Amino acid sequence: MPKYSDTLPTFDPGNHEDWIARVDAALKGKPRDRVLQYPLEAGLSANALEDAAGRATFDRPARTRQGWAIQVDLGAVKGRAALDAALLQASLGADQIRSQCDTEGLKALLTAQIEDRLAARLCVDIDGTAQAYRDIVTDVLAAKVVGPEAINLCLRFDPIGAAARGQGTAEHANTAIKDAADATAADLVAFDAVPGFLASSQPFHLAGAPASLEIAALLSAGLTYLRALEASGLSMERAARQIMFEMVASTDMFATTAKFRALRRLWSEILVSCGVDRGPVNLGGVSALRGHSQLDVDVNFLRSVASAFGAGIGGADWIELVPHDAVMGQPSENARRMARNAQHILRSESHLGWVDDPAAGSYALDTMSDSLADAAWAHLQSLEKQGGLLAAIDSGFLAGLCRDASAAHFESLASRRAVLTGASAFPNLDEPALPNADLMEGMGYTDDAPLKPAFDAALFERYRRKSDAYMARHGVRPEISIRIHGAVAAVRPRLAWAQEVLAVLGFQNRVERTDDQPAAVVLHCAPDDGYAAEQLHGGGPHFVLGQPTDLRALEACGTVISLRTGADLQPVFAALYAALEGQQ
Repeated sequence: MPKYSDTLPTFDPGNHEDWIARVDAALKGKPRDRVLQYPLEAGLSANALEDAAGRATFDRPARTRQGWAIQVDLGAVKGRAALDAALLQASLGADQIRSQCDTEGLKALLTAQIEDRLAARLCVDIDGTAQAYRDIVTDVLAAKVVGPEAINLCLRFDPIGAAARGQGTAEHANTAIKDAADATAADLVAFDAVPGFLASSQPFHLAGAPASLEIAALLSAGLTYLRALEASGLSMERAARQIMFEMVASTDMFATTAKFRALRRLWSEILVSCGVDRGPVNLGGVSALRGHSQLDVDVNFLRSVASAFGAGIGGADWIELVPHDAVMGQPSENARRMARNAQHILRSESHLGWVDDPAAGSYALDTMSDSLADAAWAHLQSLEKQGGLLAAIDSGFLAGLCRDASAAHFESLASRRAVLTGASAFPNLDEPALPNADLMEGMGYTDDAPLKPAFDAALFERYRRKSDAYMARHGVRPEISIRIHGAVAAVRPRLAWAQEVLAVLGFQNRVERTDDQPAAVVLHCAPDDGYAAEQLHGGGPHFVLGQPTDLRALEACGTVISLRTGADLQPVFAALYAALEGQQ
């Protein structure tokens, strides 16, 4: 009886030249070095294909568990309510409970852990100084006559993030870090296994930092904590155990995977240079709030799933998905359930966490990881030259880097080269009016915060609210007439594009017929060489599609505003609504 392997089809042995030839044939003559470049951020891309001899190498620290912990944020719950909410989320599948609870709530949560009523890990965001929370931990352990092994806790003390949000100066943050480091060293028996210092990239990502700068800011924050803990008398090994990282996971799955791998590599190398053996990096991920939109809010769920996929492949130790309707105010329990269950499916059914480094062996992802690591190291050096991360925040240096990077990002959004489904593309004008939910509420930003957050969909949400306000007054959406000059077939592609853009803006639009009464605002549509001055009537402004060949002749009839692909749409949006309001 033949072996199973004998019945398998055989293939001719291939070689590198044959492979490249097949790639070239698939590309139909397009240059490999351009087509196969994957954009990571402004000025940085990775080549997805190279010769075997040029393949990137990447250090791959192993993960410490099969899969990641599913973290749920309870928000600012107080007292007994914190325990009730934590028990509910743990019973529904949460492995970690994050909370901004008060000291009374922390006492109730720790007691429940010691009594084996709460199996989930506790992650407590510390507001203010860390000492009051440490005192509660010590008191509960003493009252229950148990050791620190009876609790599963981490204290998320993030004074650097607080400084970035305007909650105190860099000097205040440095003092708080020193005091917390001294307290840790003084009571190491109780807190050796309780990480206490959090380096979170949330404020940097919200301010527009690209992935490489986000990594560098986390590394610089980690170094700040490491130095303070060492100065308090801790060994480097014990100091490293006190630090945990939280990185934002974006909807770009490949870039997210690459930046998680890059941070692990760089922090491991930093620890080795400090005399610490390579070990696991305490790194979690949180989905990107900056990319969530109040328009077609259900799409936020897809964005979160994509971010969880990237962070899971990148080796995150825990992942927190922001509920998709959190941008509308308080998240619903249904949204929390979807965020939990999506991770259960990715982790337990798709087995994304069962491999130490699923991206290993992919030239493209190794190259992306290396490219981000190199760029991040250069940013880290510039931050350290400023005197460290807190000094860079205090001086405005980091804010300047974020502004420069975010300008290009928001220009691509405003021109629709980067697409936000539901917001800048595929709009739904039948959805209810947008709420006036404040995305900044509860995030701790002050008016004079050094880093100002900006949300990707803000431009489109702003104009949709204008449309909502118009509909509230008149009972219908604002309307725009599209006046076609010449044959419809000649302008059909740009007509379809314009109709979607106008819907994104909140306009109902219709193609004029000869006997129609034109709307208050008219958009002229013709081939670029098909416009003539006699087509324009009135003083303007005159809105036209495309780039008219004889623009100067048209401008003799008044202001001409062009709506065209690839251009910044913000001035066009403003002019359209100004024209509408001028007609009311």
